[in-house]
Amino acid sequence: MVGLLAVVFGPTWAWAVGIWRESEYYGHGFLIIPISGYLAWRLYRTRPAASGATWPGLLVMSAGLILHVVGRLLDVWFPSGFGFVAALAGLVWWLWGGKTARHFWFPIAYLAFAVPLERILVLQLAQPLQLGSSAAAAFFLKSTGLPVEHAGTTLRVPDYTFEVAVPCSGLKTAIAMTALSALVGYLLTGAPLARVMVFLAGVPVALVANAVRIVVVLVLASTVSPAVAEGFFHTASGLLVFALGFGGLLVVARLLGCRGIRSDI
Repeated sequence: MVGLLAVVFGPTWAWAVGIWRESEYYGHGFLIIPISGYLAWRLYRTRPAASGATWPGLLVMSAGLILHVVGRLLDVWFPSGFGFVAALAGLVWWLWGGKTARHFWFPIAYLAFAVPLERILVLQLAQPLQLGSSAAAAFFLKSTGLPVEHAGTTLRVPDYTFEVAVPCSGLKTAIAMTALSALVGYLLTGAPLARVMVFLAGVPVALVANAVRIVVVLVLASTVSPAVAEGFFHTASGLLVFALGFGGLLVVARLLGCRGIRSDI
């Protein structure tokens, strides 16, 4: 059955790998499968004995295969990617029972973060994120007393104008931080609701970090020179945003009481 899934969904993952290679938004896809595999390997040591009803697994696996077929009929790939996740979960449930499926739920579900949704996300979320990032940056600058003019996605400081374009919207960081926050929420100890909140904090934390990036660029442009600001923006600011986002995520987790690492991983 595993071989059958590989044959059916092989073209889907070939498509996904192509997107990971070319897209600036889904380069982290190459990390998802190794992380998922490592977690599954660690959980394998404490797997429960096969038990429980297995027939619901056939229903879940069938739903995944139907999702794959629908996606291919519509000539859209991403439903097939999610179909694979459902089919794999159903296969584990069918072969080893519900307890085993629940035991391995996260490594299986985590594979969904490797499924590219770039076209949908860019079209639907890019502009709101551009507006939100520019508004947040303008608020931060005004709170520090730095003169700034804000109109839509345009920010003006003395002798410099910055346009918050799609690459500067924070979408790339938000997508990566969503996958990271899910992993952090799973690995940390704490109340279930608190861990869910750590996951949900990924996108807001990423957007705040992106607004800080824009503020730094504008401050550099105003106080040093536009050349320094643009050089910084194109070289180091991406790393700055991710570092700030990860740090912010850990702060949120600590405030929510999630401070330790699970002992079963």
